[in-house]
Amino acid sequence: MCSSDLPSLEKSDQVYFKQIRKEYTGANYILDAGLAISFDEVANRLLFWEKFNKDYPKNHYKPQVSENIEQYRRALFQGDDNTRTLWFDDDKIADEEAMKAIEKVAKSQTASRQTAQSFLNLINKSETLWQQMPKPSRENTQDETPEQQSIQEQRTAFEQKIRKQVEEILAQKNN
Repeated sequence: MCSSDLPSLEKSDQVYFKQIRKEYTGANYILDAGLAISFDEVANRLLFWEKFNKDYPKNHYKPQVSENIEQYRRALFQGDDNTRTLWFDDDKIADEEAMKAIEKVAKSQTASRQTAQSFLNLINKSETLWQQMPKPSRENTQDETPEQQSIQEQRTAFEQKIRKQVEEILAQKNN
């Protein structure tokens, strides 16, 4: 039997399997509640799958591709328990590497571009406000004075507000 007699995979199937093989590292990309790959790699994978969907709109793996896109979007914009995108430390709201990866997505011509731009606008606008907020006492972390409780309550409320806005941004469909 010659090779021309063998069935061949459609181009979209070939591209799909090549990427799946490339992404498979013998384990999930999330291990021990943390990303096992960089935020940049998460962004690259998100961009790949969104471009794949655009290039091959009738591909056989639509549900799997859509699931990949959704997982990588969540991993990029929210991270995971031990590799968070949003940190809310004294001066920064978001992880620097995550922000660089999100900037890459914001410059792309993919479905997540608007999500990335909205996310960056929110974080950049909010970070200045976060930095200007009173900070809790470093000297006595058990300080329960009304002033320290008020500071902690303000910061917690602000953090919850930003997290809610991120959820709203992610809930918007840009396809």
